[in-house]
Amino acid sequence: MRWETIVAPPGLQAPRPLTVRAQSIPARHYFPEHAHAWHQVVYATSGVLTVSVDGQSLVISPEQAVWLPTGLRHRVGSLFGAEFRSLWIADEAGQGLPGIPT
Repeated sequence: MRWETIVAPPGLQAPRPLTVRAQSIPARHYFPEHAHAWHQVVYATSGVLTVSVDGQSLVISPEQAVWLPTGLRHRVGSLFGAEFRSLWIADEAGQGLPGIPT
């Protein structure tokens, strides 16, 4: 079975200073590699996510999250499907937070 690309909804705005986004990822779907002009915390409320960043692949369950600093190229997907949340943090509001994925 092939993996399918998910296109982000049009009109996404940068956070002021925080934005929470909720979305479902069907099985074997992913957002293609991209970067944001803001920080992001991504986590699953159900299911399992795979976050590819900096040459590594992180598999996270609902008990875990991934910190993605501004400008870092990453890809998010799910083999079996997931409900996920993203917390977007404006670059200036994230001053002092880690500069590497965590």
